[in-house]
Amino acid sequence: MGGFRAFTPLADMPSGTFILDPDESHHLINVRRAKTGQSVELINGQGKVAQSTLILADRRKAQLEIRSVETIAPPSIPLTLAQAIPKGKTMDAVIQRATELGVSRIIPLKTDYSEVSLNEARTHQKISKWRQIAIESIKQSGNPHLPIILTPQPIEQTLKGTEALHLNLVA
Repeated sequence: MGGFRAFTPLADMPSGTFILDPDESHHLINVRRAKTGQSVELINGQGKVAQSTLILADRRKAQLEIRSVETIAPPSIPLTLAQAIPKGKTMDAVIQRATELGVSRIIPLKTDYSEVSLNEARTHQKISKWRQIAIESIKQSGNPHLPIILTPQPIEQTLKGTEALHLNLVA
């Protein structure tokens, strides 16, 4: 592996030749500076990893030749992180680190003392941004599993959903 990774949201990993979307192409070619002939891991966030070769280094439609695809099983013990939403960009860092560590699900919490209030439009924007951060994190770390990021919810709702779990830890 030459250190390059790209993401596709496709559930079924493609075979043969695959064209990356414009954003992924730009990131791979302009930002990461991948060149024709170099190896690229293509991940879909659902455990599928394709080993490929960059055959066309175009910043708008980079082409990969898929050599092999493997499926990596999810962790045997799924881990959920329930995190109160801090102010500023701290939640972005939490999403990044939790994704890199292999957390399966992230629940942003609305708490009585949260200084962040989110209306419906802002909630949608934040979740979209956090999902993009998680995608960047799996590309950086090589973790083939993208965590599920839920809509922010009150802590009481989250705690009701944990009654069936074997182990609950609160810090």
